[in-house]
Amino acid sequence: MDHESLIDPSNKLPTVVCAASMRSSHVSVAPKQGLFTSNTIYTIEEPKNKLSKRAKAKQCRTIHKTLSEIQEESYVLRRENHKLDRALKEATEKTEAFGHQNEELQKELYLLRQNADWGKIIRGKDEEVKKLNGFIRKMSFDKAEALNSKSMAEQTVGKLKSKLRNKSEEVKQAKEMERIQSKERILVETEKLRSERDNAVANLNHLEALVTKLRQERSSFA
Repeated sequence: MDHESLIDPSNKLPTVVCAASMRSSHVSVAPKQGLFTSNTIYTIEEPKNKLSKRAKAKQCRTIHKTLSEIQEESYVLRRENHKLDRALKEATEKTEAFGHQNEELQKELYLLRQNADWGKIIRGKDEEVKKLNGFIRKMSFDKAEALNSKSMAEQTVGKLKSKLRNKSEEVKQAKEMERIQSKERILVETEKLRSERDNAVANLNHLEALVTKLRQERSSFA
């Protein structure tokens, strides 16, 4: 830690105080130990533990990555759901059209059956009706499958939305926790630096009082 990092932003006064004596004055910074001698005041500096901060940052990155993956998967499912809606609409329209066509063929068949001479035509129309009925059944089955697929897709989208809300809440809570802990850490460090500054000022005042006393005693002997 350099001297600039120990400056209090409120009053721009350095918290490192130089010790004074009649012979010399200097400042020495000790990494982990605080000492006071007649010539030197050692400031206290402890190593900062950045492991917790890095772990929280990694956790936030992991949550953001999971959040992005869920959003991408939700987008793909919504796009597939849109395709299923269009296919279902087309199938419904075709089913209605074939239904109308079947009604027309039934009417034609009824009219043809009134004429015994048209037996061959009637058999051909019967075959057309059978094929059309088979196609209608197939379209109905496809429609049921499309509805089932749409329902499953909607359920999946609902689950993903729920997961997305939960992950968003986790990110919000993690950011809030990190902000609170960072604020608490800054307050603790500020209080510590203020205490060190007060101790250093008290020691300096004590030294100045001793110097004044010694000067007075020397003057009295003179």
